[in-house]
Amino acid sequence: MAEFQTRDFSSKNVLVVDDNDLNREILEELISLTGASVCCAADGVEAVEAVRCGGGRFFDIIFMDINMPNMNGYDASIAIREINKEVPIIAVTSNFLEEDIRRSFDSGMNEFMEKPVDIEKLEDVLEHYL
Repeated sequence: MAEFQTRDFSSKNVLVVDDNDLNREILEELISLTGASVCCAADGVEAVEAVRCGGGRFFDIIFMDINMPNMNGYDASIAIREINKEVPIIAVTSNFLEEDIRRSFDSGMNEFMEKPVDIEKLEDVLEHYL
């Protein structure tokens, strides 16, 4: 954990999308330890809107839950890909069957992380994409 806290991503903007307040807050807090600026959305509709009209904000990476009301993570990723083809989208879900992983990649996501979030995996993903 101490090594994770030494990462400096203070120039990066991160979007965390999850309908569960606690899951969203945990991921937000962990990523904030790196100095990154973290914005949150509670569902896919809010995520797409944040990417589309986020006050001119550009997100360097998006962490996307899969199962959410209003718009799930798969549909949100497809919609985000129409707006921005480059931003890495990381699936974060407790559904980790082969079909879920395949569907994540098919909808334009770049990586797959299981819940609960493993700090070492989160660190690797941030290092790789940022």
